[in-house]
Amino acid sequence: MTSAVPGTAISRPICVDLDGTLIRTDLLFESLLLLIKQRPLALFALPWMIVRGRAALKRFIASRIGIDPITLPSNSGFVEWLKQEKAKGRRLILVTASDMVLAERVAASCGLFDEVLASDGVRNLKGSTKLAALQDRFPEGFDYAGDSKADRAVWKHAEGAIGVNLPSWIESELRNSSKLLMSFPISRASLIKRWIKALRVHQWTKNLLVFVPVLTSHQISMTVLSAPVVLFGALSLGASALYIANDLLDLEADRKHPRKQKRPFAHADLPLVAGIAAIPILLAASFGIAFVSGTRTFVLVIMYCIASAAYSLWFKRQAPLDLFVLTGLYVFRIAAGGATAHITLTNWLLAFSMFFFLSLVCCKRVSELILHRQSHMRELQGRGYGEMDIEQMNVFGVSSAFVSCVILSLYIDSAQVRVLYRQPAYLWALVPLFLYWQTRIWTFTWRARMNDDPVIFAIKDKSSYVIGILIALTMVVAKFDLLPPLFRSW
Repeated sequence: MTSAVPGTAISRPICVDLDGTLIRTDLLFESLLLLIKQRPLALFALPWMIVRGRAALKRFIASRIGIDPITLPSNSGFVEWLKQEKAKGRRLILVTASDMVLAERVAASCGLFDEVLASDGVRNLKGSTKLAALQDRFPEGFDYAGDSKADRAVWKHAEGAIGVNLPSWIESELRNSSKLLMSFPISRASLIKRWIKALRVHQWTKNLLVFVPVLTSHQISMTVLSAPVVLFGALSLGASALYIANDLLDLEADRKHPRKQKRPFAHADLPLVAGIAAIPILLAASFGIAFVSGTRTFVLVIMYCIASAAYSLWFKRQAPLDLFVLTGLYVFRIAAGGATAHITLTNWLLAFSMFFFLSLVCCKRVSELILHRQSHMRELQGRGYGEMDIEQMNVFGVSSAFVSCVILSLYIDSAQVRVLYRQPAYLWALVPLFLYWQTRIWTFTWRARMNDDPVIFAIKDKSSYVIGILIALTMVVAKFDLLPPLFRSW
């Protein structure tokens, strides 16, 4: 926070912009996304409202949604300063291009403002229209707080300017005019880091499952790997588009979540309009890569995106059906990798995968529920679970983990193993390794030390890497029967 001029006249009101100034987000796009989620059929009326003008469009959306203003991310430093000014006796006026219905809800939740000026369904209070309304209401003069070049017309005629997260050139312009009273810059990570987080690039590791059929069938070659590599890229881009869509539709629920509230769109580190624009771009890239690779890859990517979108929009709130849909998405990646590489999956691999990933999905739910219990929240936001489900999810998950290891032990004694490995007996080392990893995961979960997602936990966990290396070494030793030559060398 910087100050160019110490103090302002107590008699002069401070007129405060809403979008990007009082709050870090844009209320029009917030309400539009909420309309899509709460009343999707209303979207068919939007073209007619757009023809009638932005003010009519805003009133149409505002009158059909139930937004919770408390969840909206605010510019906390600026809000604290407003409270100090209010205590000095300054009048605070909320003036915004957002619709009056929503603006009054925000003003009421803040408890700071003496008056609200906003769009009314006929007049869109922005730019020169906003200036005219302020000059008419406060002919004696006013100070104005804003955040963008759209506010320059108002600042030109205001007595004083307060800037929130201003572009450097606008801040310099206001300083040179000697109007800048206060400036509130917002510290953020670099744009690249914010987008990496929004795209959830770390989640792309889940798509490495497309290579499992190649590895387990021992058909590793550049020719066989080429199709799964393309599938990996297409699925990753498609998944990122769906992650963004999910984040945009779950803004309120994420903001109430102890960890998810820091996601880029929920925390308003990235503008909502950028997220909306990124979705079709990422999907086009995903489908384009898949289409060039061939019809089979294209169809598989389309199927994955439809299933994943259905999970985000509906299935994730249908307990316990959501467990099996999410497990199915994991298994689908393996099956899709086999299909593109023309490798037939064994029943052993399918059975092991279903129980193994069902265990991890239950682990994720238990970790979320424990976190919410610690946060004294009775119900998991946006899900169909409550605190009473923790023990049941724990039973489902732990039993599935041990069943997957039983399937693994039966597989070691199967005919397929004797074809693939010279000395299958060494593979018995895999059973205690998997058992240890899974019991460790569940122990950490019950102790509330687990990240919401056990897959992401494993990516950051050094012990998981050690276990992974031991598993790989065991498979190589069994494949080539390496221990006898090693002993002979001694």
